[in-house]
Amino acid sequence: MGALGIPSGHGPAVVRPQRPDVSVWGTESPVDTRIKVPVPSGEEIAAHRRLLDRLERLSIGYLLAFRLEVGRLIHEELGRPDGPPDVRGFAQRHRERLSSLGLSEELLRQSVRAHHVMQHLPKELSEQLLLSHVIELARLHDPKTREPIARMALDHSWTVRQLRDAVDRVRAGLWVDAGGQPGLQPEAPPRAARPATPRRLTQKIERVGASMREQLDAVARLDPARVKSSHRARLLSALDGLAEELERARARVRSFDVGDDT
Repeated sequence: MGALGIPSGHGPAVVRPQRPDVSVWGTESPVDTRIKVPVPSGEEIAAHRRLLDRLERLSIGYLLAFRLEVGRLIHEELGRPDGPPDVRGFAQRHRERLSSLGLSEELLRQSVRAHHVMQHLPKELSEQLLLSHVIELARLHDPKTREPIARMALDHSWTVRQLRDAVDRVRAGLWVDAGGQPGLQPEAPPRAARPATPRRLTQKIERVGASMREQLDAVARLDPARVKSSHRARLLSALDGLAEELERARARVRSFDVGDDT
């Protein structure tokens, strides 16, 4: 016997890691290492639910409070007598630092709108609203219209979608009938397509281009042995059609009579 209890003279020895519950040679049954979670009692389950509800209210409340404070600080530091704060210019000039803080330009804009909305709502309404509802109410520019819509949303427990539809109706000049029915679902008017602007269109095409480059790279990585004749024909047809559409768009853009940027 060797020092480790391994028979000597029988070839190379393999030392198996020892565990307090298993012998060196593994002759005993392995221990079940699965974690056994105790079944909670009815009282514990009730406590879990209460805690989850309180955590949810805390997260929602602090989320809105944070946005409101961000909006207040922006108004305080960047507010102008002749118009709203220049959030875009501020965000673009300090993009890197704001990104490190988790603050996007859209978040800053929403915070400014939320702060503006809450300034013009009675306290008994503002204390009950969620951030998502405040953002929808900000789409109504008239405080006298915003307040009754906020009251309807609270009285009838509207979801964010229901409030969005009601706001769409008001913006379209349509009547919103609360009717006193809980869970009222206002019917939204059909949303008109937003008119294309050079800036918005350029951004969309840049995003499509990035996605298209990924697909073209995937084509380059295809295994020819797996491509059937039907696949090849469909790919060529799709690429030819895309090339024609792109060439048409390029010709259209080249035809624009544009001036120099000032």
